[in-house]
Amino acid sequence: MASCGQLRLAGAMTEGELQGLVTAMCRTFGLYCYHTHDSRHSAAGFPDLVILGGRAALFRELKRDDPRAKLSPSQAQVIALMRNAGLDVGVWRPLDWVEQRIHDELIALRATMRS
Repeated sequence: MASCGQLRLAGAMTEGELQGLVTAMCRTFGLYCYHTHDSRHSAAGFPDLVILGGRAALFRELKRDDPRAKLSPSQAQVIALMRNAGLDVGVWRPLDWVEQRIHDELIALRATMRS
């Protein structure tokens, strides 16, 4: 459970700051992290990050901890299509960073590199 201070930290964190933290952690763990820097000419809805490690991949959309930061219809559709295809896809928010959910998922992905 997050403390009040951690909740304030999560609430103030931007999507870009979250992405920077996730990208740095991926580098530390030896995971490949891909982000399309300019998606204006790409099909709408694809998740922000593709993280590869060992025998698995994570596809994650990043959102702020703000009730207004919702998935767009195209993002929701692509995530549903990816889930139906059996892919590990989801949404990460700053609270997931504070509560170490992101850390735990990246550690699990890194573990597939050894098996």
